[in-house]
Amino acid sequence: MRTCLHLAAAVLAIVALAGCQSDEPDQVKGNAAPMTGSSQFPTDESKTVHRSSGPYWKVVVTVAREENDPRLGEAKQSLTEAGYEPASGGISPNACSDSTIYDQLKLDYNRQYYVVTVMFSTPERAQQFVYAYRDAHEPGVVGTVELENRCDK
Repeated sequence: MRTCLHLAAAVLAIVALAGCQSDEPDQVKGNAAPMTGSSQFPTDESKTVHRSSGPYWKVVVTVAREENDPRLGEAKQSLTEAGYEPASGGISPNACSDSTIYDQLKLDYNRQYYVVTVMFSTPERAQQFVYAYRDAHEPGVVGTVELENRCDK
């Protein structure tokens, strides 16, 4: 009986510790609000997000140092297959919204990067995308960046 009690206590301790793990993907940064593991992709808002009417959220799916990095093409293909029209290209720390990406993703200002992104109108929709993409494509996204409609720099 004593052995069973010790075993039961050990099992309960393991279950309790397992419950302490976070469901947040490690690579998600920025200001997107957490959601409860929805694996459904939200509607593509890349064409409808009005950058002039308020903040918007850009999910950076991949970052590469070389323009011909195969990860860029793979990310674009996976997004297209999921029904999105991703944006891709080089970013620079001297451009307003790009500098925000550098800041929030902690990229090296002395390097040129190439990214593949999708945009959303709310942090909740961006986070829903992050979870759905992570469930469908390991290791998930690089991060989520909140961008403003104007630059003060």
